[in-house]
Amino acid sequence: MQIRLILFCALVESLNFRQDKIIMFIGVFMRLFRIFICVFTLSLVIPQMAHATEWVTYKDQDGLFSVLLPENFKINKTMFRVSENEVLAGTEVTANIDQRPFKNSLKQFIIRADHTFAFPPNEKEISGLWEIESKKYTDFYEAQGGKVLEKKLGVFAGHQGIEIAITYKDKKFGEQIVQSRIIFSDFSRFEQIAIGPMDAFFKNETKNFFSSLQLNKGRTALKGSFENEWKKITSPFNMTTVLVPGITKPFIMEDPAFITSDKIERLTLKIKDPLFGSTLFYSIYGYRLDKLITSENLQQLVMDRHLKKFKIDIRTLKFSKSSYGKIPVLSTQLKFPRPKKFPYMDTIQINAFYFGNFVVVQELVGSEAHVLSPFAKRLKTFFEFHPFKAHSEYEKEKVEKSEKSSVQAEPVKAEAPQDPIKPNESETVKKTPDKPKPAVQ
Repeated sequence: MQIRLILFCALVESLNFRQDKIIMFIGVFMRLFRIFICVFTLSLVIPQMAHATEWVTYKDQDGLFSVLLPENFKINKTMFRVSENEVLAGTEVTANIDQRPFKNSLKQFIIRADHTFAFPPNEKEISGLWEIESKKYTDFYEAQGGKVLEKKLGVFAGHQGIEIAITYKDKKFGEQIVQSRIIFSDFSRFEQIAIGPMDAFFKNETKNFFSSLQLNKGRTALKGSFENEWKKITSPFNMTTVLVPGITKPFIMEDPAFITSDKIERLTLKIKDPLFGSTLFYSIYGYRLDKLITSENLQQLVMDRHLKKFKIDIRTLKFSKSSYGKIPVLSTQLKFPRPKKFPYMDTIQINAFYFGNFVVVQELVGSEAHVLSPFAKRLKTFFEFHPFKAHSEYEKEKVEKSEKSSVQAEPVKAEAPQDPIKPNESETVKKTPDKPKPAVQ
């Protein structure tokens, strides 16, 4: 009986020991399970938080457009003055949704707005611009193995436009798609771009980005002074003083500088129109000659140095006479066949000022819409011709040369520039120090 009692007690103790072990094991398991659930939940939540970007309505500060964008947008804006009351605004707004490192995905949303300083394009010109713009996309991405998925005309934000979608392979992100809309509205060109993985094309955020765009007509009203924002340059021959803009991308890509030889000086200002993709060339030539200039031999100089290179029909050539104070001026304007190198270029306008043996020629070359634009007309007024200063400078140079050498060297014959764009390689560039550029208001 005692033995049975002892065995029973031992069994009970054994069960109690196992129960404690089981309870302890269950407790450890539950704690591990809770940790696992937390880690698993965070693995789902954190990526969601990583790309849970807030979207806001971006309103252009010039009032020209509004659009839905991720709140982390960045703005790049430049201003180029075209009158005392108006500027051209080059605007680019970009925003990203970056899901790295949780997911190898980057979505980009871009809106660009550019303006022309010429007259608004007509329907025929807009059709040609659509083709040029879409070709830029296809040529760029097809060179990387891309494929055009869609290309269509349509009405976007109340205006005619073109839409193009292209797939391509990116080295970092794999299969990608770029979707772009290009819209023209009077003086403005708008470009809306979305780039990202293939599934982004079908998501509501991309659709909302494109459908939310609202446009307004016009250019940016901003009062200002050319004298405060541009800089004055006096020519090396001291023959002219001109007021010109400094580098203002995308309109002015390089500072203008005078190019000189012994008898000729030239300044060329290249003004890019981002809407048309063309350039207006404004050149000022200074000639100091060995004979007095008359209207007859000035006409010959203009034809030989400025018109022949454009294969102009001389039979259509007509000169008009006017005056700049007491200084006579000879003017002409002609259309010419478009060169292959510059297919948009078809018009030249000349103003030739002459006094004694000094001549200054203002030359505008570009499309008719740009050469005849109010901005081009205003540009020509920022000009001074001072032949008496030029005469003093010329005499001073002669004295300096005679002092350096007792033997007078034969005068070097100046070569006429052969191209309205590129200076002759034999000419020396003399740059006038830049006036500090004022802050954009």
